[in-house]
Amino acid sequence: MPSKDGTWYIASVDDDAENAVITVSTILEGGQVKIGNNGKIESTISEVTYVLDEKKMDANGYEDVPFTIFPKNDSPQEKTIRIYKNSADPRLNKITVTVYDDANGVIETVDAYYDIVQQQYVALIDNYEDDRPILVEARSLAVKTDADGIL
Repeated sequence: MPSKDGTWYIASVDDDAENAVITVSTILEGGQVKIGNNGKIESTISEVTYVLDEKKMDANGYEDVPFTIFPKNDSPQEKTIRIYKNSADPRLNKITVTVYDDANGVIETVDAYYDIVQQQYVALIDNYEDDRPILVEARSLAVKTDADGIL
């Protein structure tokens, strides 16, 4: 998942993952790519098995991996992949909107969707009136478990 400006990308791995396979490619003619600070510059595509830093993953729940795109006749473009543990991934999984009547009975419940053109979540509600109470619930992708892996 890229950021709006295209400089950050987000991924996730299992909580006990020790490695992440990272593939970076460019469609720029004559372009080159490099993954990590000590990575080798490759032409067009690079794939590495990146060894995750266990201390960073445990402390932060994520690790940032830099990569660089080298256009043929332009300045290098520095970018970052943030790799989260699944249990720390803050991305949205679902937004649910519930509309109630005056007696707190449910009139309608809908799941919002992400509109890429508007760059925002949209919930299409059929019978909404401005004075109706609503509940908006947002859930993250993170799956919280106890020490035994039980939800």
